[in-house]
Amino acid sequence: MKSLSDSWVDTLLNWFREVRHPYPWREGRSPYRVWVSEVMLQQTVAATVEERFRRWMERFPNVESLASASEEEVLRMWEGLGYYNRARNLHKSAKILADQGFPESSQGWRSLPGVGPYTAAAIGSLVLREPSPVMDANVLRFLRRFCQKGTSGEELLQSVIPRENPGEFNEALMELGQQICRPRTPLCQECPLKSLCRFFRGGETEPPPQPRKVTMKESWVLMALLQGSLLMEKTLKGRFHGLWRPPILPKRGTLPPVEEMGELFPGGFKDLRPLPPREHLYTRYRELLFPLLFFVQEAGSFQAFSQERLKELPMPTVYRRLVDETLFP
Repeated sequence: MKSLSDSWVDTLLNWFREVRHPYPWREGRSPYRVWVSEVMLQQTVAATVEERFRRWMERFPNVESLASASEEEVLRMWEGLGYYNRARNLHKSAKILADQGFPESSQGWRSLPGVGPYTAAAIGSLVLREPSPVMDANVLRFLRRFCQKGTSGEELLQSVIPRENPGEFNEALMELGQQICRPRTPLCQECPLKSLCRFFRGGETEPPPQPRKVTMKESWVLMALLQGSLLMEKTLKGRFHGLWRPPILPKRGTLPPVEEMGELFPGGFKDLRPLPPREHLYTRYRELLFPLLFFVQEAGSFQAFSQERLKELPMPTVYRRLVDETLFP
């Protein structure tokens, strides 16, 4: 006779088998595909990852092709996913894996750059069938609502995770949290586990999330054209290191910073034209960009790139859009 815990696990798995989304990383599952998808899904929603995962696999179908690529190309293929350190760590790890092969335990995966407990547990359960629960934000939210107060959610999962298909169980829980047990508007009536859920049965409510403090940053973007090519600089530190963008200056007033621009472009500039500002939201700050379009006679310390070459450069998404929409609509 099945216990209550066995019953809800079966209910969850049956629900998942009927409704699971056909994400591309669930096709032809391999250590490489699972690893890449799990790294992409860190801090990025599945809907955004889906198309970029397909493009990535077309260009880098295996670990050897990724290991042999240049960092610039890897960063270019990562555009739109943000948190570019993930791409750099993938590239570093690919070189190790191409030489040493894939680890045979989640602990072995932990030794790779950028692979933490969550990613290692996910790969371990999905590829190696290790019975380790995966505790992402969706699962933690589900447990907070589902479990009786004083119950350890992780201990509960460890006691019920199926030994024959731990990866499917982890995916089912994550998808339940993503699709049904949502942060702000949970679809409790559609949940297959509502009859056992403390949150649903007790009619409990959660405190509203605290508003996130977001700081504002304002910058001039210097879109300098030299004989039809755009001047760019490579960032050497910070979140965008290794990526290219037009030169920027902090915005301190309402007028263009012509004196500072004169120092950057000693050959002079002409036909200065302000463009409509644009806003971009990052995790903890909002950036307001004020583009200035003008022409120069010399490149100074910057590099000039043609339209075709610009397509190959890795850029932060906001600057990619600015360049494409302004210069090459």
